[in-house]
Amino acid sequence: MRNIGWSAAAAAIGGLWLVGTTLAQGQGSEPEACQKTRAEVRAECTEFLRKHRWDEISNNWVLKSGERPPEGVKSREEIRSERDGFLKANRWNEIDNRWSPVAPGPRDLSARSRAEVRREANAFQRTHKWDEESGRYVERKVN
Repeated sequence: MRNIGWSAAAAAIGGLWLVGTTLAQGQGSEPEACQKTRAEVRAECTEFLRKHRWDEISNNWVLKSGERPPEGVKSREEIRSERDGFLKANRWNEIDNRWSPVAPGPRDLSARSRAEVRREANAFQRTHKWDEESGRYVERKVN
């Protein structure tokens, strides 16, 4: 009789565990992905297909001519101008391995140690070369 009591208790605990894991997996509540109705999804799809076309060359959806991008999406010109502004104001620092702002004036090299100046000079030599024609250093072309 005692063995039957323990096995019944173990079976009850196992059943409760199984029900608990089923509810914890989200079967008891509706997931957020299903908040839209089929009609709303169909309308979004129709609107997207009206504004976009498939470009075989780039393997991507592109806006049809004359269509405006959705609100909040920047144009290519805005993105390019932001990129160019960032590149004018920042340089990649090989020593620190991060982007650093470009200082407006000359730097005080006396505040740096010899090892720091040497590392910086070596990094500069890797990215620049002396141009005999112009008489100045120019950036090396990346292949």
